[in-house]
Amino acid sequence: MASDVLGVCGREMLNQLANGADDPEQLAGLARGRLKEKLEQLIEALTVFVVQPHQRYMLRKGLDHIA
Repeated sequence: MASDVLGVCGREMLNQLANGADDPEQLAGLARGRLKEKLEQLIEALTVFVVQPHQRYMLRKGLDHIA
């Protein structure tokens, strides 16, 4: 199933991004399991990655399609 590829925390981070969240530390706080070991790298990646409104819209459409 396609939704299993993302994992629970990955899917939640994408949902938060699609819903307008933009705080890297808050988003990184959703990390679980082995991803927590890379918290600093995750925060850095989320800091330089700016999601524009159209990207949020497309992300939401994609997530809705997967669901």
